[in-house]
Amino acid sequence: MVSISRRRLIEIGAAGAIVAGTSYTRVSARPALNLGFQITTWGAVAMVAEALNTFKSHDVDVAFNKFDSGVAVRDALVAGRVDIGITAVSTFIVGVNKGSLAGIATVAYSGASNSIMTAKNSGIKSVADLKGKKVASQFGTGSDYTFRTKVLPKFGLRPEDLQLVNAKYGDHVAALASGSVDAFVGTEPFPAVAEAEGIAKLLVSFEEFDLVPVMLAINRPVLQSRRSDVVSFMKGWLDAVAVLRNDPQKGAQIVTDVFKKKGNDLSEKVIKTALDRLGVDPDVRPALLPYLQDQAEVLLKERKISEIPDWNTALDRTILKDARSKS
Repeated sequence: MVSISRRRLIEIGAAGAIVAGTSYTRVSARPALNLGFQITTWGAVAMVAEALNTFKSHDVDVAFNKFDSGVAVRDALVAGRVDIGITAVSTFIVGVNKGSLAGIATVAYSGASNSIMTAKNSGIKSVADLKGKKVASQFGTGSDYTFRTKVLPKFGLRPEDLQLVNAKYGDHVAALASGSVDAFVGTEPFPAVAEAEGIAKLLVSFEEFDLVPVMLAINRPVLQSRRSDVVSFMKGWLDAVAVLRNDPQKGAQIVTDVFKKKGNDLSEKVIKTALDRLGVDPDVRPALLPYLQDQAEVLLKERKISEIPDWNTALDRTILKDARSKS
């Protein structure tokens, strides 16, 4: 095991802490649209939008609300504390079923950004070898859901065959380095951090098993009452997407700065590796609808939803279309 200082472990874990407070850019007399996002690479588009103030040029006021995970974003969406949020598919479907959420775009298809990392000298060579092992995962997140329902069954395992430890993303690297766990189910940039530190090796990437779409969800009353503002929001969102796609160096620098400000001194190289795995894409791919249908059927069997949503109403594709066509 490569040694690592206590200070460095604290720095690695710091990015997982919930960030209190919001920042505002006042550009109009209308109330701000509250955007919720997580301080992982899933929040990269929002980080770029905030840093470059991309919403201001489209005359929409946005308040940026930062959280440690998608679970926290979900809770804020459900409680009405944020209007628009970045969520996992399972969270999105449950919200749609309750009538509170709609989808206005995807954020990314992030299978490559979720992975299982094992201690470098653990001897674990397959997911099947995790039987009986201690594995850290942040319960209730999209990566945890995929791990339990998509990855483990492929190797003949059930969650109860492992010693699962509920730990925040930001604590995974330190837990692995200290020997508290044998592996972790992570989302970027933490797998890239573990690799760069020489602490861990990649066991499997989730792209082998799952698209892992990330949804941009909105509270329905906001969509209905402030549609023109939502279209303007989407214009600013697309500006930030363009930066990550067309100028990845600039995007990586911005995201690196965000992590540094939150106490995690990650290198730009690590962040660029993490962003390369993200798969930023706002468009509804043909594979998304069957994916949503399959996931909804699973949730229905688990009695987490009462019926399969109507995807024609659950996804409002006109927001993205209008943002691209209107001046």
